Amino acid sequence: MHSGFKVELLSGDLSRVVEQTAKALNIESWQAECLPADKAAHLSYLADSGHKVLMVGDGLNDAPCLVAAHISMSPANAADVSQVASDLIFQGKDLKPVLTSIRVAHTAIRLVKQIFALAILYNVCAVPFGDGRVCNAAYCCGRNVIKLISRHVKYT
Repeated sequence: MHSGFKVELLSGDLSRVVEQTAKALNIESWQAECLPADKAAHLSYLADSGHKVLMVGDGLNDAPCLVAAHISMSPANAADVSQVASDLIFQGKDLKPVLTSIRVAHTAIRLVKQIFALAILYNVCAVPFGDGRVCNAAYCCGRNVIKLISRHVKYT
């Protein structure tokens, strides 16, 4: 487990190279000398098992799997076809942007849920009162909540 995620390494490279890489990255589950069809079958198995699969790939052979994954990412120096097949392209030579993207996505989901909760609360509290004083107060309250959320998004 890496940051709460199960990480698997599927590669078309030679077994000794993949094994060394997996050991260096502390990845327990790895497969070497995989054909593109093998990778696609494994992704399909994971998806059928209820997992949401994030695929990171950079080669020509990775493109079908990148399309098949729930979400996919490629580095900026990847093959053009992999970049086109990916949902997100990241800069740099390491994989830190993958975790950053996941954190940003989780933060965005949390904020959207908060905004919906505040919108419901606002509508439940403010709409029933038709006179101007209550509505104006609720409007100001709602405006302040939106300002607070936008500041939070700006600094996240």
